[in-house]
Amino acid sequence: MTDLQYSNIKFVNYDKEKIKVIFKQKYYFFLNKAKLINRIGKFEIDKKDNSIINFNAPLKRSQTRFELFIEEGLDNLYNSNKNKKTYYIYEGVVPLIGTNEFGIIDRNTSILEIKPSTGCNLSCVFCSVSEGINDKIDYLVEPDYLVSEIAELVKLKKSKSIEINIGPQGEPLLYPDLCYLIEELKKIPKIDIISMNSNGRLLTKELIDKLIEAGLDRINVSFHSMNEETQKKVSGSAMSISNFKELVVYAKDRIEIFLAPVYIPKLNENIEPLIEFAKSYKTGNRIIGIQNFLNYKGGRNPVKQISFDDFYEMLAKLEKKHNIKLKLNPEDYNIVEDKVLTKPFKKNQTVDAVIKLPGRRNNEVIAEAKNRSITVYDCKFEAGKEIRVKLTRDKHNIFSGSRG
Repeated sequence: MTDLQYSNIKFVNYDKEKIKVIFKQKYYFFLNKAKLINRIGKFEIDKKDNSIINFNAPLKRSQTRFELFIEEGLDNLYNSNKNKKTYYIYEGVVPLIGTNEFGIIDRNTSILEIKPSTGCNLSCVFCSVSEGINDKIDYLVEPDYLVSEIAELVKLKKSKSIEINIGPQGEPLLYPDLCYLIEELKKIPKIDIISMNSNGRLLTKELIDKLIEAGLDRINVSFHSMNEETQKKVSGSAMSISNFKELVVYAKDRIEIFLAPVYIPKLNENIEPLIEFAKSYKTGNRIIGIQNFLNYKGGRNPVKQISFDDFYEMLAKLEKKHNIKLKLNPEDYNIVEDKVLTKPFKKNQTVDAVIKLPGRRNNEVIAEAKNRSITVYDCKFEAGKEIRVKLTRDKHNIFSGSRG
């Protein structure tokens, strides 16, 4: 018998025909038992350790052929959160710069945004990208690929202090390699601050300890009301306010907890209790960052947004009443301009590209050209197909367009 053991894989007997392979705790795919026996030999999952599978075949044959099954399985990966089709992105699959869906976004400042995965445990009624319950596919980025690409980009930056903001289209606490990712990022010279945007639902004292130990410096919590009924209405999920307060008190002296509510007309207009809560555990300039709800074409839009003039007028009144600063600017976050990435092509240009992955929505693909990813609309997925793309967006090296 040959034992094959894997660090990020667990094997489960699913039924008479299939094995369920659990990948990185939160993802899965299936393998056909008959095909395994036919191509490799009889097998069994180790009874004491389900990370081991035993084959009645020589070692070299077992390893070589089973790796092909694993590769095929990863091409048919699913996210256990909502059971959505997922594409695993590692080096050589597609560039990590160019799309707003995954990878790295550099908005020409000392902060780099990273998106290691998609998918959310909530389906907030105001979500700008309609995350949570939807019919979109998911992406999962291999952590070492992400770290390697960030390290190269940071080398180019002139700033001596770089912040990495983990802000995916979804909930970062669902990313299975989050603590490892933070640890590895903190080793990169010039990266001084690592922040994370989270809805806070999955936080526990144990997880907070792990995140702090890994090197996380700030959690920007999307917490929208101190009223449980309102919070449930806005996020679609109940949350104990008292439990949240307890977690904040537990963490506040060891990591920065920054409240980042979205002001949504008619839904959570009484936002003052959030301000008072922030003041109760925090002092200084950067107490709370209230965001204005905006209508997005691809988002959920339960109400009509208010103008920024009206929004800032409201903030000014709240600043005076509560004696705090609410109109925050880049200096409050220590953000400085730092432009290093050039654009290999520009808006309205037609470029030759190669289709690499399906896009998150129907009739949408991710293509590659000149080491950039491009989101292409109204395009059928045909892996490896060469296409011409008329670009409609190029801002911050985020590229999208339609078949040219």
